[in-house]
Amino acid sequence: MKRRFALARILFACGLVFVLAACGGDSDDPTPTPVELTPTPGGIDIPTGERPDGDFSVLTQRLLIENCRVTVPLDWTSFGTGTGETSSRARFTINGGSIASDDAWEEAVQLVASQAMRQGVESLTRGDDWVYAVQSGNRGFTFRARFDNQFCDVAVQGTDAIPETERATWPAVIGSVEAEPLEP
Repeated sequence: MKRRFALARILFACGLVFVLAACGGDSDDPTPTPVELTPTPGGIDIPTGERPDGDFSVLTQRLLIENCRVTVPLDWTSFGTGTGETSSRARFTINGGSIASDDAWEEAVQLVASQAMRQGVESLTRGDDWVYAVQSGNRGFTFRARFDNQFCDVAVQGTDAIPETERATWPAVIGSVEAEPLEP
C-alpha cells in the first residue's frame, strides 16, 4: 500500500513538473502586453496617431462592398457578402453605411473602442476621421474611417496569432480604404 502511495506521489510530482514547464515562458516572449485604456464620462480616451498606410508587395484585388472600396491581397478569398477569408484562414469583413452627424461618428468610434477592449486590445489609435484597433496576441484588427456622411469598416479576426507576413499587409489594406459616393 505504501508503495502505491509513493508511486502515486512520484507520478504526481513528474506530472506537475511537466505541466509547470509547459506553462512557463521566458523573457523573450513576443506576446505584447495589452494596453490599459481608461473610460471617461464622455467615452474612452483614445490616443491620436498617424493613419496606417503602406504599399503591397503582393498581387492584389480591389473589392467594392457596401460603397466601400478596399484593396486586399489576391490570396484573400471574398465570399461576395462583405465577408471572406485571409491567407491564414482568418475571417475578414468589409462593410459601410451612412453617418448622420459628428455625434453619430463619435458614437461609432467609441463602439470600436469598446469592442476592442472587450476582445483584448494591443493598440488603439485615432484621427479625426478614423479609428484603428489591433487585437492582443496579433489576432486581428478593426479599422473604421469616415468619409463625409458615410463610413467604411475593415476588420480581420483570427483565433490565433496571424502570421507576420500577413500582418505586414494590414497598413496597405487600411491605406486603400475609400468610399464610393452613396446613391441618393
